[in-house]
Amino acid sequence: AITAVLIAGAAAVALALLLTYNLVRPVRALTDAATQLATGDLAHRVAVKGKDELATLGQAFNHMAESLQQAEESRRALTADIAHDLRTPLTRLRNQLEMITWSLNAVADEMYDPPSSRRLGTIYDGVARHTQQGLDFVARSQAVGFREAVRERDRPFGDYGERRS
Repeated sequence: AITAVLIAGAAAVALALLLTYNLVRPVRALTDAATQLATGDLAHRVAVKGKDELATLGQAFNHMAESLQQAEESRRALTADIAHDLRTPLTRLRNQLEMITWSLNAVADEMYDPPSSRRLGTIYDGVARHTQQGLDFVARSQAVGFREAVRERDRPFGDYGERRS
């Protein structure tokens, strides 16, 4: 009788361990996947088996990860488009200002207007500075995300784009 109780107890413990392992394994896989997602691995997915609540949770997790990955890809594409759209007109403006400055420098001394040249130089310096700051901001937003890049500055282009202290 005692042997039968011991055998039944051992079988119950073995069955409980097997059931626990089968229940904990998908939860552990979801936990690992969530950790991977939190560290930036948006391509990580969980294997979904069965049709129970954990499988539904796994499918929802995979759908969420897919949505996050698509949003990140869209954000990167938009940022790249903005960088291109900013770079082209600002570079053209800077080049035109350089040409005007060079032309003024080529004018004879008696026709040369130093105050106008200084103002133009100031405008050129401002355009060059803002162009670089704009491109730096776009590059930073590509690296850390737009919201974080905005948080790092009072205003992206205000106060000549200098960082807050």
